[in-house]
Amino acid sequence: MAGPGDELVTCTVRGTSTLKSTAEAAGLFRDVEGQRFYFCCRRCQDLFDAEHLASNPAA
Repeated sequence: MAGPGDELVTCTVRGTSTLKSTAEAAGLFRDVEGQRFYFCCRRCQDLFDAEHLASNPAA
């Protein structure tokens, strides 16, 4: 449940809303080139990681 001042963020993969505090506490985010990407679940994070590695093999 959202508390006062809790911010909603959008899952980069699915486009669903999730609480920023929940995503950060669970490690469901990636910082890439100064930008933070949030995810609603580990599966979305894994899909993002796989796509990012495929498009940036030297990363």
